[in-house]
Amino acid sequence: MIVDTLSGSGRYDALHPRFKKAFDYAVARMDTLAPGKYAIDGDDLYIVISEGLLRPEQEAPLEAHDRYIDVQIPLRVRGEERFGWRPRERCILPRSEFDEAADIVFFDDKPSCYVSLHPGEFVVFFPEDAHAPLIGSGNVRKAILKIRAV
Repeated sequence: MIVDTLSGSGRYDALHPRFKKAFDYAVARMDTLAPGKYAIDGDDLYIVISEGLLRPEQEAPLEAHDRYIDVQIPLRVRGEERFGWRPRERCILPRSEFDEAADIVFFDDKPSCYVSLHPGEFVVFFPEDAHAPLIGSGNVRKAILKIRAV
């Protein structure tokens, strides 16, 4: 997991060949896009703009992905969005089998720590990071960059 400000995103360009393109696109366009999914580089890199309600911690299960890295960027938040995190290797209570088509698995394990984000900040969740997004009260407009990991 990485937590930083958008102004510091360039320091992570060397971690993945699509990071620079992803952050450049997001910074230039995310405030102008309507909710929906937008291809940046086909299925290898896309952005989802979403708006919705935040939820209580007990209603936010941990999730993990095999094929994609998640970069979550709050754009507008009424309240405060928190994210739970736990190393995926320490998740032992899967809710169901991994859903290959949706690239997701949910866990009933509890996060080992939490981080709060504000507009201008981002968090990166790699496939080895189980994460619980949308924790809090109020609502959020956010950008989620999906970057093919493999």
